[in-house]
Amino acid sequence: MSTKKQRALMQLGHYTDSLRCPICQQVLQLTETGVTCANRHTVDVARQGYLHLAGTVAKSRYTKELFTARQTLLQETAFFEPLIEEISEWIAKEAKDSPRIVDMGCGEGTHLAGIVNRLSGSQGIGIDLSKEGIQLATNHSAEVVWLVADLAKSPLQEASVDVVLNILSPANHQEFRRILKPGGLVVKVIPNAAYLHELRSFFYAGTDKETFENEEAQNRFTNELEFVGSSSVSYQKELDDKQWRDLIGMTPLTWNADEKKVEEFLAQNVSSITIDLTILIGRAKG
Repeated sequence: MSTKKQRALMQLGHYTDSLRCPICQQVLQLTETGVTCANRHTVDVARQGYLHLAGTVAKSRYTKELFTARQTLLQETAFFEPLIEEISEWIAKEAKDSPRIVDMGCGEGTHLAGIVNRLSGSQGIGIDLSKEGIQLATNHSAEVVWLVADLAKSPLQEASVDVVLNILSPANHQEFRRILKPGGLVVKVIPNAAYLHELRSFFYAGTDKETFENEEAQNRFTNELEFVGSSSVSYQKELDDKQWRDLIGMTPLTWNADEKKVEEFLAQNVSSITIDLTILIGRAKG
């Protein structure tokens, strides 16, 4: 049985035409152990099966524990399956056949792996600045290469991908335009007012964070891109006590909650959580 590193090296051979050196921006070429450029900047594939194409990465609150809780919850509950299904249908309808899809901020990889596995012939590139998230992403079985890299200065060639995913994270439209092929798609997912409202209404009761609006994000999207369409995904997921704890552990909404407050919430025995999202679809202009 091949190792994660061996599988990653085999996959990389199909992707080097999309990758560039993060130091000098020259084309990357495959070696026996990783990639190199004309200026001999060389990176080996990590034993877990990913490429580290970022410089020194500052510590963040996106810890291994957070990503582990997220991956466990998403797999046990199929937490985002309706969202992944809807995004896959949009890409199948609006993108070219066998698209190359990059997830800019892929975290532990569940969204991208799910989409690539649904779309025959598609290829994925998962990028995140969190090494902990990318290491967990390599657990997925999908035609994806996983990169630790800076989203603002991604190690991707100009006009090298067909679809950019921007799911529940800030957008960098300048970078999106640079890496998209002509006619390429941007798929952006933003939360609606009811998203995780069971947590928001308890932990932020009486504050300005108890409610929020997504109008600003929608307006920027339509200003930056040629608007193609949108759809909403709204449903409930039932969670047991452990799954609630995983959810509380993974979402930034509850990062600052103390244990007493968490126990107070769990004592309410809330049965389900609301997922309420909007998918925006756009093309790079001109």
